[in-house]
Amino acid sequence: TLGGNPFGLPKVLQTVGYAVKQMNQDAPLEDGVYLLSYWNYGGILKGLHTVAVSVKEGKITLYNYFDRPYTMDRQEWMHRFSRRLVVLCLVREENQR
Repeated sequence: TLGGNPFGLPKVLQTVGYAVKQMNQDAPLEDGVYLLSYWNYGGILKGLHTVAVSVKEGKITLYNYFDRPYTMDRQEWMHRFSRRLVVLCLVREENQR
């Protein structure tokens, strides 16, 4: 195979006790922690990358995106991930639904 299956991410997180809300790219991002999988530039044969995302008061910070945390606004978010998004999950501990 070409690697892991990002579509299985929500089920894995639920299995280990997290509440997961799968979202699309256009959904408003509420404050919280997300996991994001997206296609690298060049399409499916160039691979997939998964990062952690923190949203707080409209600021979107990605971890494991570059060599340091990277903060962007909603406009840059849409520009960078338009048509590249595979899976976006809001993740909460089960008792924080």
